[in-house]
Amino acid sequence: MINFLVADDDELCIQKLRTELVDPNWKMTFSHSAENAVFHARTLKPDIILLDNHFPKLDGVDVIPLLKEYCPKAKIVMMSSFFTLKEIEKIILNQADHFILKPELSKEKVLNLVNLFEISDKKGVSFWTVLKNLTSSSEEEDIENIAIVEDDEIFSFNLQWFLDKELSKKVINTFTDQTSFFEYSKKSKPDLIFLDFNLGDGNGLDVVKKINSMDWKPKIIVVSAQEDAEIAAQLANLGVMGYIVKDHEWKKYLIEYLSILSF
Repeated sequence: MINFLVADDDELCIQKLRTELVDPNWKMTFSHSAENAVFHARTLKPDIILLDNHFPKLDGVDVIPLLKEYCPKAKIVMMSSFFTLKEIEKIILNQADHFILKPELSKEKVLNLVNLFEISDKKGVSFWTVLKNLTSSSEEEDIENIAIVEDDEIFSFNLQWFLDKELSKKVINTFTDQTSFFEYSKKSKPDLIFLDFNLGDGNGLDVVKKINSMDWKPKIIVVSAQEDAEIAAQLANLGVMGYIVKDHEWKKYLIEYLSILSF
C-alpha cells in the first residue's frame, strides 16, 4: 500500500484528484493548507506528497525542509498551475523530488512517477537520474576540476574570481565556446561545470545532451541571462543540478548550490 498526502487549498483541484487518483493500492489523505500538511506528514508518514506551491500564507516550497525532517523517506512532488523560473530554482534548491503542472496531473502520470520513484530507491539514485537513465556518482565524491563555459568574458572573470575566493585548491578552467571545452574534456573531464545557456556555437541544451551521451557524469549548473521556466524544466529533466539567472542575486544562489555540494 502506497500512502499519499495531497495538499492543496484549491477545492476544485482536490475534487479532481479525489476522482482521478483512485487505486486499490493507494491510500489518499487530503489537506487544505501547508500547516495541516506538515501535521499529516508528521503523524501519517506518507510515501509520496503532492504539494501545492501556492498557499495563502506561505509557499509550499517553504515547508519542504519540515516535511523532509518529519518523513525523510517521502517523495515530494510540487504542483502548480504554472511555475516561474525563480520558483523552479527554489524547488531544486530545497531538494523537492519533482514538480508537475496541475493540468498534466492524471492517474497515468502519477503511476509513472510511482514507478520511477521505486526504481530510484532500488538503484539508490535521484529521480532525475532515473528519468534520463543516467548513473550519477556519489554526492560526496570529491570535486577537484571545475570548468566555466561562458562567452561573456567579463562575467566569466567575475565567476572565476568568486569561485577562487570561495573554494580552495580547485582547478578552474574557462572556455568561451563549447568547441574548446569539449576539446579540453578529451584530456581532462571536469567534475563540475558552470554552463552559459547561450554560446556562440550552440546552446546549453545541446551541450548537456552531448555530455549525457558520453561516459562522463559531471555536476552541471547553468548560469544564464535567459529567464525561461520551460528551458529550466527541460534542463532539470536532463539531470542539470541547477539554473541560476544572471541577476543581482546570482552569488547568493551560487553559494547555496556550493553548500549542497558540501564545499
